[in-house]
Amino acid sequence: MKKFNKPLKRGLIALFALIAILLTANTIVISVFGNRLEKRIEAIRAAGDPVSLPDLAPDAVLAKQNAAVFLRRAKGDVEAVTKVLQPVFHKDGFHAGILGETDLKLIKLVFKARPNVIPLLQRAAECPDYDPQLDYTVTLQVFIDDSLSRVHNSTPVFRLLAAHVHLHVSQGEREEALRTCLLIFRLSRHSGREPAILGHLGSLVSRNIGINAANAVLRSGPLSKSSHKALDAELALHDDIASFIWALKTERVMGMEHYQSTSHREGAWPKRAIFLEDQREYLDIIREQLDFASRPYSALVAAGLKNKYQGKTRGVSHASFPKILQCRVASDLARARIRCLRVLNALHRRADQGDHSELKLAELGLAPDVTTDPFTGQPLRVKKTSKDWLVYSVGENLQDDGGKLSSKGDVGVGPKRFSRLEK
Repeated sequence: MKKFNKPLKRGLIALFALIAILLTANTIVISVFGNRLEKRIEAIRAAGDPVSLPDLAPDAVLAKQNAAVFLRRAKGDVEAVTKVLQPVFHKDGFHAGILGETDLKLIKLVFKARPNVIPLLQRAAECPDYDPQLDYTVTLQVFIDDSLSRVHNSTPVFRLLAAHVHLHVSQGEREEALRTCLLIFRLSRHSGREPAILGHLGSLVSRNIGINAANAVLRSGPLSKSSHKALDAELALHDDIASFIWALKTERVMGMEHYQSTSHREGAWPKRAIFLEDQREYLDIIREQLDFASRPYSALVAAGLKNKYQGKTRGVSHASFPKILQCRVASDLARARIRCLRVLNALHRRADQGDHSELKLAELGLAPDVTTDPFTGQPLRVKKTSKDWLVYSVGENLQDDGGKLSSKGDVGVGPKRFSRLEK
């Protein structure tokens, strides 16, 4: 019996020693990974960027200066108009302004029945600030659900305004139609203040509605020189990466809040070290995208960042990457279309003034970056068709498909019906 106990004791001692070594090693790894993560977080704080939901809370805004206040006042009228025009919104030709007489009569009647809706939206657009007055002390899921609801409810506002544009065009009121386009873009800038990728994608939807409407107005006939100037000035405010950067930085807050809320489930050995490292990698993924935000999409692809995490499913960091990349692509698509519309606006401004000479992008009075494709860093493509100008970017596939606008091919503004992407 003693001979049997002796090996058993040695085995137990060895087992306990191994456990002690593993615990010590795990403690060291947790400490190392924790320090790496803390350095990332401290760098974010040092840059003055938010790291938690309360950090997103803006300074108080006076009601008369807050666009969100007037948008809420308009909600009832917007819902009433939307309910009637819903069938029109879903017609294939709506975004291109291809509507029948019955549709146009319905649009005219519904706006006549709701005379306050446009003035309220105009008042919202004139406000210098936008504060949806969120509760930044709630749980992350409640905050996300609230954001989703606001984004969903904002789309009808822009469809309604697009209908107003098409009504003006049908009545030959091009100047009034363009003023409504400017209203769409101004409200879109307010919606761009919504946090995270979800809010950014919602603002891109509204921006694209404005692009489609303005494209239809430009092609409907001559506009005044002041209208062309006003449109370009407004479009210039959308031709930047600030909203994309804001989306990434605030999305990072959502990610950090998620990690914080799940730390109790992942805090025990042996998952703690993996959990900390996944957080660190998540922050690095965001940082990589921020570092490439001002560079062409082709540079991101060349650096291997498009496929860097493809097929990897470890943790939240890798699972979040497709959404982050989608946000980058969607942002570049919108910027490309904004630039294409600015070029088209310059072409029509020149034609409206009687200049029909041969096209040269450098002679349109636009800065070089305005005529640059955000996907490649090369000049945008311009073609004269039998109907009008076609201005386009090569899009996500980085290949010139001859101006065939599609979800994965070229993207821009053309005289033909729009693709599903542009809707």
